[in-house]
Amino acid sequence: MRALPKARLTTLAITAFVVALRMGSGSAWDRTATLWNALDEIGLSTRDMQSVATGRPVAKLLQTDEAQEIAVFGSVRIDVPADSFVERFRDIARFESGPNVKQIGTFSQPPRLEDVKALRFPPEDLRALSRCEIGDCAVKVPAAVIASVQREAGRVSETSARTEALLKGMLVTLVTAYRTHGNRALAELRDQERPLRPGQVLEGMLQKESPLLNNQPELREYLLAYPVTRLRGAEEFFYWSLVDFGMKPTLRVNHVTIYQPSPGRGIRYAIASKQLYASHYFDAALELKLLVDDPESADPNRVYLLVVNRARIGGLTGFRGFLIRPSTRRRTRDALDRYLRATKTRLERAWEGEK
Repeated sequence: MRALPKARLTTLAITAFVVALRMGSGSAWDRTATLWNALDEIGLSTRDMQSVATGRPVAKLLQTDEAQEIAVFGSVRIDVPADSFVERFRDIARFESGPNVKQIGTFSQPPRLEDVKALRFPPEDLRALSRCEIGDCAVKVPAAVIASVQREAGRVSETSARTEALLKGMLVTLVTAYRTHGNRALAELRDQERPLRPGQVLEGMLQKESPLLNNQPELREYLLAYPVTRLRGAEEFFYWSLVDFGMKPTLRVNHVTIYQPSPGRGIRYAIASKQLYASHYFDAALELKLLVDDPESADPNRVYLLVVNRARIGGLTGFRGFLIRPSTRRRTRDALDRYLRATKTRLERAWEGEK
């Protein structure tokens, strides 16, 4: 009898597992099949699961209960050890490098002004800030920054340099306060008439049902209650980046946590990235990456990357939001697909070079 191709066997195994899972009553992930449990929770079709199993990336938009929120899931198999992935990820400036990342740097612990010395703000943002009023500003900043810029108005030759210094000080103060007081220390932003409190938005997002995070209660609690709650063995770092995806260049500050869940769960690493600040578009954002064992192979040089990105984006409500939301969702999905492909290619090439 002719043997079935491996791809066909994988498809049959996935189909059998999904049928068994959906007939079962338990909600906890099976320790021996974390990957398929996670993909089923996301709602991937058997065909998409087959794509993931054979090394092809899959990116899928997720349903949200708020018009302002966009969520996207992605997964790809990467033929490198999980430890190698994390080692390279720790060098975030190199890991995130690409045509869309214009500048990037990390913060010391504790943060210092020297950490943002190389940062250069977009000239259009500096010009916009010179015209800002509280409740009417083209850049997301706290009221104190707007007031300080207004006080410096008139010193035309020095305005840009002083404004840039104020913004750099704002970033250092923000990270310092967050490391001490957590989400509630994130500065209230006053670019719009209605104040934006990013910490409250983040907490609201974290308290919702969320794929991948639902089965990580200790990680959810840590992200909610940091720094009061700690994760044993976790490491963290903070970084800033200026990114440009074809709209306004946007400065973002993120808190990253790398964590190894307890053994036996099939998850090698969980990497959470919480946005602390964005100069445009994003009210709040959360990203969770899981590095998951291959349930059908004992190969230590293979891992599955699962990603969920969730972002609360201003301007997606009302008639204008109705018009731009579909294209924004599509661009978000396509961006994750490109990220998965590029990450797989780059890491596998680097790993081959190290052998």
